[in-house]
Amino acid sequence: MEIRPVYTVLYVDHENLNPLDRNRVLRRVREFVMDNLRPPVQMMVVSYDRSLKVVEPFTDSGLAINDALRDMTTVSGGKADRDSDRQEILERIQEAVAEPSGEGGEGGERLQMTLRQQIMAFAEEEAMSVNFTLDALREVMALMSGLDGRKSIIYISSGLSMSPGFGLMSEYASAFHDTAFVGRRSQTDRTHAFQSLTSTANGQDISIYTIDASGLNPLEGYGADTRFGVTDPTAMSIGRKEYQDSLTYMAQQTGGQAIVNTNDVSAGLELIRDDLFSYYSIGYTISATGDDRVHRIEVELPGHSDYELRYRRRFVEKSRETQVQDRVFSSLMVDLADNPMDLSLTAASRVPASDDRWTMPVRVSFPLSRVALVPEGEDYVGRLVLFVGARQVDGRQSDMQRQEHEIRIPAAQIETAVGQRFSIDLQLLMGAGQHRVGVGVLDVVTRQASYDRLIVTVP
Repeated sequence: MEIRPVYTVLYVDHENLNPLDRNRVLRRVREFVMDNLRPPVQMMVVSYDRSLKVVEPFTDSGLAINDALRDMTTVSGGKADRDSDRQEILERIQEAVAEPSGEGGEGGERLQMTLRQQIMAFAEEEAMSVNFTLDALREVMALMSGLDGRKSIIYISSGLSMSPGFGLMSEYASAFHDTAFVGRRSQTDRTHAFQSLTSTANGQDISIYTIDASGLNPLEGYGADTRFGVTDPTAMSIGRKEYQDSLTYMAQQTGGQAIVNTNDVSAGLELIRDDLFSYYSIGYTISATGDDRVHRIEVELPGHSDYELRYRRRFVEKSRETQVQDRVFSSLMVDLADNPMDLSLTAASRVPASDDRWTMPVRVSFPLSRVALVPEGEDYVGRLVLFVGARQVDGRQSDMQRQEHEIRIPAAQIETAVGQRFSIDLQLLMGAGQHRVGVGVLDVVTRQASYDRLIVTVP
């Protein structure tokens, strides 16, 4: 039986990770890597600190992954500042309840209005941060989309809010008996964004494993650094749950696992290890449509209610063009040995296009004998769809380009032509730096696809 490769991305979200929590968890993750990273598993390390960075590309070297994780212990993101802002608002609410000023009327209204404004400003800022985080996760999924084999992301953070600000809104509503304020939750709710993210993961056959680095935290307001007691434990528990629900949701919807409510993630990492090396694959035949289509999945195990079933809830049937595009995305990170059409990429001298941009001519060539040429009138005609993308070493990536090309050979010249190579010239606009260019070509008639990549330096 063929052993399928296993690709796992260790995603360290510095922007949503308390540095002390991170260092504690990463010690355990490094031990996990050194004990378990071996073929067929390959791992990649990425970090997110307002921008996505590939720290270590896919490798089966435990030492390389370990070194990449060790270098992260000095990075600090934006979570500490947001936590401080959140705690300040929380303490102002608690102070207003614990030490009422006796100032009724307009004074009390002004205080409540100020608190509502601060809560909404915090919620909007956090909602924007969640948007950026989910976009970065989608970018990682796009890079993995064309890989053949089992794919997963181990996402490490101190939690993400599906409803930014909801915990503070609940605390305010409890303190001032203003339940109507909780209705503003809908303005910053990001539930649909998380649903879209898990749909993307399922579409790329990626399971998400989440690690809540915050561990066993007490309810907010019970900490030693808090001046006032909790006004409403129920409202406070909502605030804690607000950041954890997203981690559980992402794991459940994609067939992964969530490691939450623990200060020692070792046991959870052992469960992830078991998934990497031991799992069942169950298949069934569908009537292919040739289009992108989403299928809902349900798995049952009659007579075994004591078993836990974990599986992704959606399957995306992909068109051939989507499959080729996914493979080109992946070629920007991983070498793909998949070139049946004998593609060859060559770059010519770049030409300045502006102060900081250059035009890079790239020629794509292949033997005409590898293309289906169909008689059409007095000609033989072949039709191709070409995809091209580029990614800089610092992580910046161009949009994928799609081009349609027609090859038309007069019938009288066909015998000579099939012994020659055909070329397509591309003009790529690039900034300074090293770029990896990936190209995929799809034969419209045979549905065969071929891929190649080229590394260029600009200027």
